[in-house]
Amino acid sequence: MLGSHHDQTDNFGLINRKYDESNVSDDSQWTKLATHIAALNDQAADERYHLLVLGRHGEGWHNRTETNYGTKAWDVCVLKISIEEDN
Repeated sequence: MLGSHHDQTDNFGLINRKYDESNVSDDSQWTKLATHIAALNDQAADERYHLLVLGRHGEGWHNRTETNYGTKAWDVCVLKISIEEDN
C-alpha cells in the first residue's frame, strides 16, 4: 500500500490505485481502501482483515542538535538536564 519512498505529508503515503469495489472516482483514496477492506471481510470465511496505520515522527530538534554539536556534546547536555531534574 505504501511506496518505498512515500511522503507521509501527502495522504500519509497511501498510493493512488483502483479498487474493484469502488465505482465512485470522487471517493478519497482512504475511503476506497476502507471499502476494499470491508469487501475482503465480507468475502472471508475464517479470516479478518485489519488496517494498521503506524507513523513515526520525523527529525526533531533534538536530532538536529545532536547532528550540529556531535553525540558527545549532546550526551553531556542530556546528562546534565537529567541530573538537574532529579534534584
